[in-house]
Amino acid sequence: MGEGIHAVVYEHRGRAVKRYRAAYPPAYIMREAMVLTILEKTDLPIPRLLNLSKTEDQWTMEMDLVEGRPVAYEMERHLEAFVDLQLRLHAVRVTEPVLLPNNKDICRLSIHTYKQFGSETKKRLLQRLQSLQDDCRLCHNDYHGLNVIDTGNGLSVIDWTSAASGSPASDCCRTYALTKIHDAAFAEPYLDLYCQKSGLTHEDILMWLPVISAEWLNRHPKEQSPMISQWLAAVNDKG
Repeated sequence: MGEGIHAVVYEHRGRAVKRYRAAYPPAYIMREAMVLTILEKTDLPIPRLLNLSKTEDQWTMEMDLVEGRPVAYEMERHLEAFVDLQLRLHAVRVTEPVLLPNNKDICRLSIHTYKQFGSETKKRLLQRLQSLQDDCRLCHNDYHGLNVIDTGNGLSVIDWTSAASGSPASDCCRTYALTKIHDAAFAEPYLDLYCQKSGLTHEDILMWLPVISAEWLNRHPKEQSPMISQWLAAVNDKG
């Protein structure tokens, strides 16, 4: 079904089986399993966790099989439904925040630990982070067209490894950044529509870009790009 940096996903006996690579931290696997368990109480269109097991040094997760086509291949047709579904996620208040990390805490840790940042850059990033609004809403943190599936009976969201609680603006900013990098034609239409439907402003969301970029570089240090560098440099702008 698919292969990524951290896992291989395949179909087996009518289930989706996600086999994690040995080097992938078990804490992230536990988090994804916990998120799926917590969200079973909601009416969100997500796969159910069916089993989690470990054989020697390899973890395997079994979930409902979500059949369909990623909306990334027809984003123009799915854009409004894509935004509406993200807003449904953001309407969920995380009532047990101890079970999910907070986006501001995730960014703060990344800024402190990324070795390529000088002291002045870290200071400015932390100041920007401090100024941003916090919340305890459900954030997918990897919401893009390949993780939203058109099942033929609506959309479904997969790959909850990075889920956290936080401000909807922080999650929207991640989606905007991922779209800008990988599917640029839809980045601005996505942002415009999200702002129109959510009531947030472009500034509310784009103020997150420098700290989101810092967090991204900490997790993916080899994926530096001129665009990410530009977003990081914006931390020196007023505001």
